[in-house]
Amino acid sequence: MLTNNVEIKAEKLNSYEWKVKDLVIDDRIGTFSKVFQNHGGYFFAVERKALYDTMSGIVKGRSSLVYTNLRAEYEETVKKLGLDRVIRLDKNSKVDAKKALFDVEVGIMEPDALAAESGSIILFDFDATKSFVAFLPEIFIAIADESLMYDTVPEAVGALTKKHNRLPATIQIVNGPSRTGDIENKIVRPSHGPKDAYLIMVR
Repeated sequence: MLTNNVEIKAEKLNSYEWKVKDLVIDDRIGTFSKVFQNHGGYFFAVERKALYDTMSGIVKGRSSLVYTNLRAEYEETVKKLGLDRVIRLDKNSKVDAKKALFDVEVGIMEPDALAAESGSIILFDFDATKSFVAFLPEIFIAIADESLMYDTVPEAVGALTKKHNRLPATIQIVNGPSRTGDIENKIVRPSHGPKDAYLIMVR
């Protein structure tokens, strides 16, 4: 079992659950963790009380962040991080996103869904704000709970389409930090997006 990008011993409780660092992780989350980390991402499974410490460790040494699509308790945690510049971006924001985010270092949001099979973070983006937050900063952090986990991308997209009763302007699928295979057929990281991608699973 892999977590926090480090191999640790895990006790399998039954065919569906693993116990890791006193947290029970089902097979879908375990699969997501392995695949996401194989793509170069970082995976953390934490209890709510440990969210601040986890985020603080990730943003240490950074001075600016932008966030969108966060529930109130996560928004308060972001504000407590004490960074010099914190920007909230949503469809009502009266800012030029491209200019405002040009030098922002960290982007944080709650994704719309996760797909275990491909280690994918799925964003249903109706107004481009999620795309800006996910791809412009050099560090991307997604905070999710286990209810967002689906087996596959098609299953997740189908459920989200039914939930919203329409398709968004764009569907973004993040499988880890940016990379390209266009240069001599070799994988190069980073490419055109964040150099580091984190998924924090809050339980």
